[in-house]
Amino acid sequence: ALSDVHCRYAEQGVLFIELIRTGALNCQAFKPPYSNPSDNVVTITLMTDPNVLLISRVLSIVPMNLKSEDWGSNIVVRDLCAFHVLFKSLYKTLRNLCEIIMMIMFMDNRVKATSINMDSATLFTELANRLPFNDNINTAMGIVVYYLLLRQHNAQGNTPQERWQTLQMEKIFPCCKDIRGDLSRAYGFWHESIRVVAKLEKGSAIAGPLYQQFVEADRLLCNTMAAFSIPPYPR
Repeated sequence: ALSDVHCRYAEQGVLFIELIRTGALNCQAFKPPYSNPSDNVVTITLMTDPNVLLISRVLSIVPMNLKSEDWGSNIVVRDLCAFHVLFKSLYKTLRNLCEIIMMIMFMDNRVKATSINMDSATLFTELANRLPFNDNINTAMGIVVYYLLLRQHNAQGNTPQERWQTLQMEKIFPCCKDIRGDLSRAYGFWHESIRVVAKLEKGSAIAGPLYQQFVEADRLLCNTMAAFSIPPYPR
């Protein structure tokens, strides 16, 4: 299934498949006993629509391009915060696995320096920096997509651009550098994930109900992106 994922989304593809395999990626809402949120935080109530939960969780795997400043938004999606704990645990596990494999190869002297003047410590550091799963992960993309799906019916205007402007996404999420560009990239990964689940379903590696949930969620996301004229990132 990973062979169907574009190399641009290789890391996200591995994470997606592992989350599916372990059963951590589904459309069931987390329902912990929440405490009362602070007055300056807008807590989005857990939606009953499983399609929104599934889409936001999948796309939270894709990192956003953020400015070097605080989040700046008072939007909190507690379901995604809970899901992020599972996602982050898997992310760290995969990173540790890569580091262990690299260490074994390094100790067996199966790694050669690109320069004769490079000492062992420098070589080890350079290798570590090139390993995958080394991003500063967050759930920003999931929150933005969740909010977009939640508020899309409030958009007004005759054109996609006018409808987008009425949502004031850039004002609500000020630390995001390019929301539409990031949404396009996330939308591209969504298409990759649909190809993966279709192949898994064909090989009986995914439950039928979960596959059908992906199909329904795909219709919702495609209609939403079309309404705001956000195309998937070209393959």
